Amino acid sequence: MSKKHPAVREYGKTIDMSDLKADKVIMFQKKYYLPIYIFLSSLVVAVPVWLWNETLTNSILSSHFFRWILYLNITMCVNSWAHFFGTKPYDKYIRPIESNLLSFLIVGEGWHNYHHTFPWDYQAAEYGLHYSLTTFLIELSSYLGLAHDLKSASQQTVEKRRLRTGNVPLKDQKNQHGS
Repeated sequence: MSKKHPAVREYGKTIDMSDLKADKVIMFQKKYYLPIYIFLSSLVVAVPVWLWNETLTNSILSSHFFRWILYLNITMCVNSWAHFFGTKPYDKYIRPIESNLLSFLIVGEGWHNYHHTFPWDYQAAEYGLHYSLTTFLIELSSYLGLAHDLKSASQQTVEKRRLRTGNVPLKDQKNQHGS
């Protein structure tokens, strides 16, 4: 919703995208995005008409527009809620938070404090697969050979960071430092 800073635009031009350009699946999707989108959207609209005798107007409104509006609102809610309401166990100096309720409601995407503290961790949460559909899909992709070199933070790294910058009760800090 805002213009990128000119320095961001310039830096973006220097990013090496050769791996993506060499990927035939990604280039197919890029080249044929619009026809694929139109086909799948039409299919989503057609199913209620065919299977439940829904009117075309109702199907377009509910299966396409309402679904899209709901999706956008959930996405925006996640990014709003995950920066305001919750705890900051890994880094109390940044806005993103951890939210059990949000993570439950959206299958693991509410662990933003961890995600912003350890952005290179593919699990995006200390809890990994236990709470995250995204982690499951990445691990499934790895199993199928579609993803590799998955990086994740060790428990020791997470604990050191939690004690250094997180909202850690004072008694936990004393116990860690032998005070």
